[in-house]
Amino acid sequence: MKLSELSKIGKNKMFLLLGAGILLIIVSYIDMGEKTEEENIIPDRVTTVEHYGEQMETKIKELLEKVPGISDVCVIITLKTGREKIVKEDSDTSRKQEEKTGDTVMEEAVKKTTVLVGEQEEPYVVKENYPQIQGIAISGKGLESQKRKKDIIDMMEALFDLPIHKIAIMEK
Repeated sequence: MKLSELSKIGKNKMFLLLGAGILLIIVSYIDMGEKTEEENIIPDRVTTVEHYGEQMETKIKELLEKVPGISDVCVIITLKTGREKIVKEDSDTSRKQEEKTGDTVMEEAVKKTTVLVGEQEEPYVVKENYPQIQGIAISGKGLESQKRKKDIIDMMEALFDLPIHKIAIMEK
């Protein structure tokens, strides 16, 4: 913009634009204060392995009871493993070459250290694996037909990647 174009805008409009710009800057900094400790906490969706199993049992029960003709469902899940957290590790490799009696010997040492973050120096979690389901047992009313049992087995197989022999269905 040239100076002649600025003078055409006028002093009142110029002060108005300047005031609006300052107001926008002030408003953007108002919410930049430090967050309280509660805001920084990320809730843990699943606190224990047992809680995870109970959540899955409840979800399957609710899903099956929505199917017409099925009621009074009971689901039991057995878990193969616990919850696993994979942490970030730095590795430092040192190599040493020595000659002994005409032979060259190479030695390699790897030193691994866990990466810690935050004020409390907690390990940096790269990946978190939830417990693996080992088997599912389902009982309920309306599960007597072979087609319905096959459909439920197929559903459990697809949801949890379980082999068919690890899924049991019985009529109450």
